[in-house]
Amino acid sequence: MLHSSIVLVIKEETMNVAKMYDDVSERYQKLVDDSHYVGPRWISGKLKTLPIEQGSALDLACATGSIGHVVKNHYPDLTIHGLDISSKMVDKARQTNLYQSVSVHNLDEPFSPLFEQTFDLI
Repeated sequence: MLHSSIVLVIKEETMNVAKMYDDVSERYQKLVDDSHYVGPRWISGKLKTLPIEQGSALDLACATGSIGHVVKNHYPDLTIHGLDISSKMVDKARQTNLYQSVSVHNLDEPFSPLFEQTFDLI
């Protein structure tokens, strides 16, 4: 019985996380920009060291697509796929037209068929 209770709590917390990101999706990018989030700059520095000309990338927790922009700036020919727990964040990422596919996915759940592919960058 304890095991099923733990699973229920985890699922409830996951739903809360998805809802939280759904709720802030309209202002998320401004919040990130105003916070001086270093993620995109850090990723940009790391990407400069990778010899990737073409191939595919997987953007886990893609949110509004900030990292997708960074990846495309370095590797315009790379195909990018995105995953996020929030359906509204996925909608925002789709609007960037940077991704070949963007899907809602909870990383606590079994992996989607997308994970049967290989990626040059994750």
